[in-house]
Amino acid sequence: MQFQKTMDEIRHNFYLIKGPADELDTDLKHLLKGYKQTTRNFSGLYEGDLSIFAGLEDEFIIEKATLEDIMYYMTRKERA
Repeated sequence: MQFQKTMDEIRHNFYLIKGPADELDTDLKHLLKGYKQTTRNFSGLYEGDLSIFAGLEDEFIIEKATLEDIMYYMTRKERA
């Protein structure tokens, strides 16, 4: 895997999205670069503009992704 972005671009464009497992539908899976799901929760890596999640702050936890998060989710077998 090779990154072609600066660290600044990475810090401003990648986020962890977390929420209840029943919210992880097909549409959301397609938005995520990779994800991890348990019977109760999910977490996944999102790259892009967070405005798509506007108004959903009560349903999801959104955090800035670390470089370790990005590497982990980009290599996950569970992908959209």
